[in-house]
Amino acid sequence: MVRALVETVKEYLPNKRIISVVGISSDKDHQSMIQSLAEVTDQFILTEHRVQTRTTKATDLETIAEKTGKPVKSIPDVKKAIQYAKQDAKPEDVILVTGSVFLVGEAREYWHPV
Repeated sequence: MVRALVETVKEYLPNKRIISVVGISSDKDHQSMIQSLAEVTDQFILTEHRVQTRTTKATDLETIAEKTGKPVKSIPDVKKAIQYAKQDAKPEDVILVTGSVFLVGEAREYWHPV
């Protein structure tokens, strides 16, 4: 799934600065997901979705992401992580929210409140 996302970003957003807000469930392969995302990510913002029994701590993801050599920030609260990304992004940059359907659901609530 992440491979397809990475290939899509490469194809459609080849010259864009990508800020990736990433939260990954505990049952996923964090290492390979972050390594794949690093191919298109200029900056990682790591966070934790609300499903506490399934989320991976942002600090654990940070340890993995730091090995990519990309700038990394750990912000456990999803809303604050997105706000940070928005503040850091320039108008032409892309904020990519990925890693878990739970995270994407929370991000959607933030951007499109019901």
